[in-house]
Amino acid sequence: MNFKFSLFKIIQNQIRLISSRKSKNHYDSLGIPSTSTQGEVKSAYYKLSMMYHPDKTQNNYESSQKFKDITAAYEVLGNVKTRKLYDKGLYFGGSTTVTSDDIVDDKFYKSRETRSRPPYATRRTPIYDFDEWTKSHYGATFKRQMESKRKKRMYDIKQQRDVHDIKMEKLILVFGFMFIICMYTFREGTTNYDKATYFSQNLPLQSKKRLIVQFV
Repeated sequence: MNFKFSLFKIIQNQIRLISSRKSKNHYDSLGIPSTSTQGEVKSAYYKLSMMYHPDKTQNNYESSQKFKDITAAYEVLGNVKTRKLYDKGLYFGGSTTVTSDDIVDDKFYKSRETRSRPPYATRRTPIYDFDEWTKSHYGATFKRQMESKRKKRMYDIKQQRDVHDIKMEKLILVFGFMFIICMYTFREGTTNYDKATYFSQNLPLQSKKRLIVQFV
């Protein structure tokens, strides 16, 4: 009886797995082929999780569902052991105690396991190391943006200084020109006054009387 029940459960799980894989393929969820390395799996997960994270796509059902699919896919494909079982159609969800020695050595997996060994993730503790991933992937871009902003800020300051200097030069020229005109006018007035004084002082007395009579 127990044997029949166990066999029934296995068949039921296989049917559920086949149905699930037809509707939701973990590789499709991450947008990668089944030949991808563990590093490529991790990179695709972080890239998509940043795009569809609930903090960035609030009140969006499609994005929320996409994020769940991405997380579920990475929980399986992000671990070499569960990925092996999934590819062989032996993964039924939940945790597993199968070791790598229990599965036939496969060069395909072994090469990928040595090339990139991602941290283990369970359904209760998915990995959201966004800070580390952002620094490693966008550090250079962020640095370039900050440098560009710094250069632009310095350029704007220089432009403002240049404009201020030009205004000051123009102002100095205007004041200088006005000062020259004032000095010239003052000098001309003084010269004319001196001439008139000299003329009046050296004019004969008889001529002075005539001038006075004429004005009277």
